[in-house]
Amino acid sequence: MKSKKLERQFLKYITVIFLSSLPFVLKKAPIKDSLLVLFMNGYTNAIVDRFLVNRQILQYPIRFIPKEFKSNVLFDFLCLPTVSLWLYHLTKNDNPFKIVYKIVLTISSLVFVNLKSSHFVIKNPANFLPSFI
Repeated sequence: MKSKKLERQFLKYITVIFLSSLPFVLKKAPIKDSLLVLFMNGYTNAIVDRFLVNRQILQYPIRFIPKEFKSNVLFDFLCLPTVSLWLYHLTKNDNPFKIVYKIVLTISSLVFVNLKSSHFVIKNPANFLPSFI
């Protein structure tokens, strides 16, 4: 019970952090382009996430609006698109080696945070990779 309460608090803090950082991320580039990237990224994230959840490869035990959505709407439409914009701004003037280095550092830290929490569970790891091939 206490774990679920902590997970919900963590989701609330993440929501506040990403919502408060969104104006700063959006003002660094033309707003029209940034919003287009943000919405398209959220849309494609939702498609891939729905595929993985419907095939029971991925499961979100703790999520916002659990009765309406099987996937984590916050993660699909806010967190991942905002991180994509952060990565774009972080790497737009770098050479390819620096880009790969920064992306690996950023993504590995996000994966580490998500693995320490129980935001998502890969139900059958053996089926995870072949589903993308």
